[in-house]
Amino acid sequence: LNRPRPVVLMHGILSSQFHMNDVTDWLIDSLPGVYVKQIEIGDGARDSIEKNMTWQVEQFNRVVRLDPSLRGGFDLIGSS
Repeated sequence: LNRPRPVVLMHGILSSQFHMNDVTDWLIDSLPGVYVKQIEIGDGARDSIEKNMTWQVEQFNRVVRLDPSLRGGFDLIGSS
C-alpha cells in the first residue's frame, strides 16, 4: 500500500503554525496515513515581519532537511 506523499504547511505573514491546524486536520481526514509537518519560522508572527526573507528561507530549509520523513520529497501548502 502506497502512503500519501508528505505535506509541509507554512503559515503566512502575521500568523503562526497553529493557524494551520484546520488544514492539518482536513489533510489527515482526507489522506489516511499522510505525514503532515507544520513549520514555524522563528517565533511565528513576529519573525514573519521582522526577519528578512533570506533568513526565513534558510530556517525553512534547515527544518525540512532535519526531518527524515521529508527526504523523499513532499508537497508544500503555504498560506498568506
